[in-house]
Amino acid sequence: RFPDPNAKASALELSKLLVAAHPNDARAFAIYGDMLLQNDKAKEARAMYQKSVELNAQVYEVQEQLVRLDLADNDIAAAIKDGENSLSLFPNQAWMNYLVGVAWLQKKDYKKALDYIKNATSLELQDKDLLSQSFSALGDCYHDLKDNKNSDEAYDKALTYNPDNAFTLNNYSYYLSLRGEALEKAAKMSKHSNELQPKNASFEDTYASILFRQKDYAGAKTWIEKA
Repeated sequence: RFPDPNAKASALELSKLLVAAHPNDARAFAIYGDMLLQNDKAKEARAMYQKSVELNAQVYEVQEQLVRLDLADNDIAAAIKDGENSLSLFPNQAWMNYLVGVAWLQKKDYKKALDYIKNATSLELQDKDLLSQSFSALGDCYHDLKDNKNSDEAYDKALTYNPDNAFTLNNYSYYLSLRGEALEKAAKMSKHSNELQPKNASFEDTYASILFRQKDYAGAKTWIEKA
C-alpha cells in the first residue's frame, strides 16, 4: 500500500529504528516484519515475526504471518511447530488449522492433515476462499489415502465455493483421468483450468492425457506438444 517508493523506503528505515529503540517490544518486531514483507524481503520478515512471537505469543495475526512464511519458505517442520504452538493458544482459528493441515499434507501424513483441515471447515462457514482451499486439500488427502468417493465429493464441494480454482480443477480432472472415469467432466474442468492459467505445462499435460483417454489423439498430440 505504498505507491511512493520513497515512502516505502522511509517506512522500512523507521521500523528498523523502532526495533533498535524498543528491543523488547513485540509490536516493534511485528511492524518491522510487515515493512520487510512490503519490500519483498520475506526471509528477513520471517525472522522478525519469530522474534515478535517469542516476546509475546498472544497476538494471533503475527503467528499466522509467521506460519504462512514458514510454508512459503518450504520449511515444513517449522510450519508444523509454529502452527501447533499457535493452536495451543488459539485452537479455534480456522486458517491456522488449514495451514497446519497443509504442512502435514506436504509431509505426507494424510491422516493428521485430514484432522486439521476438517477442523478448518467446521470452524469457518463464511470465508469462501478458505472453504474452497480446505475442501480442495481434503480432496488431495483422500486421493492419497485411495478413498476416491470422499476425494471426489471434497473436490466437488471445493468447486461450489470457487468454480475458478485452477489447481482444484486440474487435480480433480487429472485423478479422474488416471481412473478413466467421468472423462467428459474431466475434460471440461481441465479445459477451464487452461483457460484460467494459459501456458501452464502441468495443466496442458493433464488436458492431453484426458484427450488421449478419450481417443482424441490429434487433440492429445497438440496439447502434449504445448506442454
